[in-house]
Amino acid sequence: MRNKLHACGFIKPRLVIGTLLGLATASAAPFDLAPFAHLTVWSGESERTVADLRGSAASSVGLVWDEERDIREIRVRYAGKAETHVRVEYWFKNWPYDPPHMPSIEDPMDDPWQGTWLQANVQESCNGQQCRYVFAPLAEAENPRARHMPGVTYRRTLKVRLVYGGAHAPLGDLQAYSDSEEKPEGVAIELSAGSARSEWTGWFSVYNGLARSVRARGFDASDRIESNGHWRFRASSQEKALLLDLIGTDPKLPGSNDVTVVTVHAQRRLPEDP
Repeated sequence: MRNKLHACGFIKPRLVIGTLLGLATASAAPFDLAPFAHLTVWSGESERTVADLRGSAASSVGLVWDEERDIREIRVRYAGKAETHVRVEYWFKNWPYDPPHMPSIEDPMDDPWQGTWLQANVQESCNGQQCRYVFAPLAEAENPRARHMPGVTYRRTLKVRLVYGGAHAPLGDLQAYSDSEEKPEGVAIELSAGSARSEWTGWFSVYNGLARSVRARGFDASDRIESNGHWRFRASSQEKALLLDLIGTDPKLPGSNDVTVVTVHAQRRLPEDP
């Protein structure tokens, strides 16, 4: 089985990925990339990260990622009547990249500081308080490097933004989608057995995904999982595990950065530790 779920941690956990938890297969839904971006507003070319876009009436609002994303659609829900004829822009410098040239092969990547904004050709459709902006096939009239990937219906970029000509209704929600789809995953983090003198505490985090629930396997009465997902257990000869019910991603494009990452954060404590 091919999967795109990665993990890292400090207690050498072993991960078992797939149908371990007996998750039901649901129809695939598009995966929203907005929760994994920095919510950002612009005043002129001054860029500022904000905690929440809801209620924002800034002249430009958008999303900034730490990695390039292949955006094909943006959806907006306004707090009032939907705004029409909005300009959609994306950050550009070198994409689409030059094809490889032997004998050397480079893996280029744009960065958030060097570049310029391009206005995207989008198909806008609005209904009530909601609008969708779907990227049209790429052409050189929009992007001078389109000859390398003519006709693709996504834009590989670090930033996207909506530019308004003046005052506009505040935003209620902002979403962004690539071709990646949601994929339910059952994951077992099998924790190493060891000396009963050792007590482990920790938590896990999920990037490009969502943890719906966590359960314990092999935990003793003194071990526990808190409501916030933090856990504590004492090592023993019996194997213990955390069973995660996740919504991960199923990337469709080669080289996609929409990869689900599960990180285990853990700390070992011995009785003599302060």
